[in-house]
Amino acid sequence: MKTMKKSGMVTIITVNYNGWRDTCAMIDSLWQHEPGQEAGGVAYEVIVVDNASAGDDADRIEAHLAHRRQQKEACSRVPYPEVTLLRSQTNRGFAGGNNLAIPHAKGDYLFFLNNDTEIQAPVLPQMVERLESDATIGALSPLIRFAHTPDEVQYAGDWRLTPITLRNRCPDADLPNRHLISRPVEVLHGAAMMLRRDVVEQIGPMYEGYFLFYEEFDWSYAVLRAGYQVWFEASAVIYHKEGKTIGLRTPLRERYLVRSRLLFAHRWVPLPQRWLTYLYLLGPVTLRNVLHYALHGQWSLLKATLQGLKCW
Repeated sequence: MKTMKKSGMVTIITVNYNGWRDTCAMIDSLWQHEPGQEAGGVAYEVIVVDNASAGDDADRIEAHLAHRRQQKEACSRVPYPEVTLLRSQTNRGFAGGNNLAIPHAKGDYLFFLNNDTEIQAPVLPQMVERLESDATIGALSPLIRFAHTPDEVQYAGDWRLTPITLRNRCPDADLPNRHLISRPVEVLHGAAMMLRRDVVEQIGPMYEGYFLFYEEFDWSYAVLRAGYQVWFEASAVIYHKEGKTIGLRTPLRERYLVRSRLLFAHRWVPLPQRWLTYLYLLGPVTLRNVLHYALHGQWSLLKATLQGLKCW
């Protein structure tokens, strides 16, 4: 890859919803491991969007940042990274929360990072260098490991949506050490994705119709449709505490997962294949779940599934 531009700046955007402790821990990990431009690293800023949390999350985050700045100033001339806190009056969902920060971003590169992630080594230089190595690369996601079981890989650039079923499969599953190989892929991972600012300006912000789930797939397809490549960057590693915001099996998750699958099919699957996708999603997938929830008395999950079908 070619030498990284010294002028390149990254805006890290994260959305907080009732998770101020995770948000503060994520910013602390950046402070600890990303040296910033003054220390020979990449210039960056952080924008936190509080997505109408139920409690006093925004105040707690502000207090934590003030304390950290005092600590940093007391022991070093290198300033604490610039952090901007935006308070949304309504819960705008994943896409809406992230989109709210875009007009405030100063960076040449926009890094959308879940608040329940952390780093243990610098990641910005590798990702920026990859994007600057080839003008056809419009977006990328790093290697993502599970925070509590770091030997397990959550994302290694191997997600591809299958025709009809829209399920994720691993086309490189038999590739030895595929998590060590940077390469073009089909879709980003929503927990950590960096896009060039000019690409975002060209394709537009994330589509806000989903509220939850499939936003990163939708945006990935928009990047590809605009003629750019999507990449997996193996040299940058993020650790993800998956499921901290909404849980792994909740009515909220079931409702929006059902809805978003159908909406994604409507937006991206061409006719007549789209009708086969609808049949699969409404038949084997949704009907199976409805029967399972009914037989096991999981009425809240059953209700959420039916709401997802009604509202999409």
